Amino acid sequence: MSDYKLVPTDLPSRRRGGVYVDMITDFSKMKQTCVRVDYKATPSSIYSGLTAALKRRPELADISVARRGDEIYLAKKGASV
Repeated sequence: MSDYKLVPTDLPSRRRGGVYVDMITDFSKMKQTCVRVDYKATPSSIYSGLTAALKRRPELADISVARRGDEIYLAKKGASV
């Protein structure tokens, strides 16, 4: 008898952008002009992930990412952060 098991399944589709794209997309639908991002990653990882996601989504150019100390914010253009 083997030490492993092979389980039949379908291959999941690949998600492009992941959680950071989801954050930006969700924020774009909100009425708020500025939000603080609360996520279980280091501030540097969150900032770079959001920045990279925005570069891949030119249609969301009206959103920016700001870092103030260890806090990360998403803001719509015209909002002061």
